Amino acid sequence: MSPSIERAAWPIERLGDAAAALAQHLGSTFTQPPAGTPPTDADAWALTRWLESLEATLHITFHPVEPSLSRLGPVLTHPLPSLALLHTPQGRRVLVILRATGRCLALLAPDGRRIEVDRHAAEDTLAHAALTAAARHIEPLLDLAAVPPRRRAATRRALLEDWLGEQPVAQLWRVRIAAAAPVRQQAAHVHLPRLVSLIAIAFAAYQLLFLASWWALGESAFAGHLDAGWIAAWTLVLLSSAPFLQASSWLQGHVSIAVARLLKSRLLRGSLAVDPDRLKHEGIGHQIGRVIEAETFELLSLNGGFLGLLALFQLPAAATVLALGPGGAVQVLALLAWSALTGLSALRFYRARAAWSHRALRLTHDTIERMVGNRTRLLQQPEAAWHHDEDRDLAAVAEAAARMDQRDVVMRAVIPRGWLVLGVASLLPTVIEQRISTARIAIALGGVLLAYQAFYLLSQSLTQILTAHVSWTLVRDLFHAGAAPPLTLPLCPDEDPARNAVVSDAHGDPPPDLTEAPPGDPPTDLTETPPADAPAAQMPPAAQMPPAAQMPLAAQLPPSAPVLLEATNLAFRYPDRAAPVLDQCSLTIAHRDRILLCGSSGGGKSTLASLLAGLREPQEGTLLLAGLDRPTLGHEAWRRRVVLVPQFHENHVFTASFAFNLLVGRRWPAHDEDYRAAETVCHGLGLGKLLERMPGGLMEMVGEAGWRLSHGERSRMFVARAILQSPRVLILDECFGALDPQNVLRCLDYVAQQDCSLILISHP
Repeated sequence: MSPSIERAAWPIERLGDAAAALAQHLGSTFTQPPAGTPPTDADAWALTRWLESLEATLHITFHPVEPSLSRLGPVLTHPLPSLALLHTPQGRRVLVILRATGRCLALLAPDGRRIEVDRHAAEDTLAHAALTAAARHIEPLLDLAAVPPRRRAATRRALLEDWLGEQPVAQLWRVRIAAAAPVRQQAAHVHLPRLVSLIAIAFAAYQLLFLASWWALGESAFAGHLDAGWIAAWTLVLLSSAPFLQASSWLQGHVSIAVARLLKSRLLRGSLAVDPDRLKHEGIGHQIGRVIEAETFELLSLNGGFLGLLALFQLPAAATVLALGPGGAVQVLALLAWSALTGLSALRFYRARAAWSHRALRLTHDTIERMVGNRTRLLQQPEAAWHHDEDRDLAAVAEAAARMDQRDVVMRAVIPRGWLVLGVASLLPTVIEQRISTARIAIALGGVLLAYQAFYLLSQSLTQILTAHVSWTLVRDLFHAGAAPPLTLPLCPDEDPARNAVVSDAHGDPPPDLTEAPPGDPPTDLTETPPADAPAAQMPPAAQMPPAAQMPLAAQLPPSAPVLLEATNLAFRYPDRAAPVLDQCSLTIAHRDRILLCGSSGGGKSTLASLLAGLREPQEGTLLLAGLDRPTLGHEAWRRRVVLVPQFHENHVFTASFAFNLLVGRRWPAHDEDYRAAETVCHGLGLGKLLERMPGGLMEMVGEAGWRLSHGERSRMFVARAILQSPRVLILDECFGALDPQNVLRCLDYVAQQDCSLILISHP
């Protein structure tokens, strides 16, 4: 390791400080510095999870990259800054890579200095372990081939790249501003304020040079001595304005790309953060309509904004020219009055556009819902009524579209052309009453034409901006849903197989241990069923389950476990229901508890499971995991520890390999130990014959929506996926309904052996 790299390396214990320094370099602002230290002896996956726990605080995201030797150079020269894990004889360290400059890398040292190091030296240092292991085989080959010294380095590098192939040789994390970060911070990161300022300066310069060129030509023409010098001056000034116009167009392209990326990433995050119940209630048609409106907002808001910016420069210029002309104050007042009329017309257009958009969105939603339920509708409705609703909705949309088109014609045609009539008419009284020179009349007419161009641009801009605003009202909830969550303590997620990572909270004390909880109470049972007419589910206190007769392999554990999950007076009501489905629900769960939750349909069992797993927020009461609530622990960390296998219709099979569907909640790309764990769990749940039957084993593709798997195989795959996440609390919601009794007992037997608390939901 070179001395410069040695000075720039951060101790692994200061990984949080290195991440915070890189966040400040990116322009991120945060009020609470990272607390605690990372797990010093954990692998790269655990470090990635620890860094992800800092994302909500630092407003940045970490993307792990494990490049091969041939890809290490391009990864280091990527425009995004990154963190790199460095293995040294003194222990693991971290490099903060700011950017690549030619053959050098700019590193941020712990003392705040920027140090430039040779890029190839940095590559060799990061890949030192892999290069050292491979060199034992490469050097004898070089000696045997008698490679001359001047070609030895290049030959060694080529052989190393071929020898190591796609084997990862380094661990890096690319860092970028998070999509959930404040909009002002994201805009500053991509230099939007500076770009917009440069566009405004370019527009202003273009407008001034354009006016100056025509002033020079008019001055010489009306003075009666139009010669080659004045024409040359006019030509030069006019040509000088062209670069500013081109520069503004080039800058507009950069702004469009930056804003589009910001908007799309924020909307994507927001769509993933929206309440699933709300999405189900709104329907797929409503979401497709939102996608269309989001595209409309992106396209029209930028283009309309640029046109409006140009119009804002031209209108004051036109007012100035008109004030200098013979019409004077009369034409300026006419300009102001016509501007007010333009605003009133824009308001009428906005209302018409909003009415049309809402009806079109409703039509999209209803059409798709009818397509989904087409067979049922054909059977239940008489043939004469099949298209009655469609015809009514289409007529309403057509009526709204006609009204909107009328307002649009007024904005795009009447407003700019009407100004020509008003501008010339306001000049006529002065021309008739007074003897005015041709030059002054030309100035007034030039001001009218300049205002015409401004009104033309303004009308185009307003229609596009107002249309974009209507689209914004339909997608803004998604945009706001993607905002940063509340700050969370940087607790280390514990899904790492080693489960040896413990960090401190903001006060320096270690958080409650969720990784090695002591043995729990004997298995418990919640079998009391609420009355059928009860307005809400009333959960009875836990009672001790009979000895292993019901779950033969459930261990009989000493009754000394602390509370792991505690719910107190939980209440939840769906938006479309008057009575709460859960009311005053309380329960406690200790480590390795075995709980059977029974009740009638609609009694709130699945709702309680979703509350415990963090998929829904309780409207009343408290819910604690090892003494921490969900905002403190973090939503993602909570869901990694409390894992729910929902009912079959709410689960999903990805069009990918069987291994991906098993390990997507654990780690992907997967490592060898992950595949071994997946095979073990599959055999434990009775999926061993399935693996033997598939030619590709775990890597076999399961088909779209898992069509190559039977109903029972998919059910067990869902359970295996949850077990492989190493949860602290596992909730199974009617997961074994598609299995025969023998496989049900086998699965229950294997699930009961897991080192976690278990809640099994079933009908009586």
